[in-house]
Amino acid sequence: MEPQPIKVTKVQPIFPARGQKSLVVKVKATLLEDGAIVTASPLAPADADKQYLASATESVRLWRYRPARRGGCPFPTIMTVTVAFESL
Repeated sequence: MEPQPIKVTKVQPIFPARGQKSLVVKVKATLLEDGAIVTASPLAPADADKQYLASATESVRLWRYRPARRGGCPFPTIMTVTVAFESL
């Protein structure tokens, strides 16, 4: 079973102070058996402002998931998460 986001703990990223553009950042995350993110690092886009990458990574670290299960038992998972910055 794939990990499922628990909606009540999904933290939205904060726009960097000097930008308000729409952007999608992919983040590689390691999910523990209890649903916590233990590591997160930006994957794309490589040319994005470092503040966007840092904000996306930090928000993903705060998310909680229902962990993947195999045979009814939770197990650690490495996954790619998409974080969208959407300007108003």
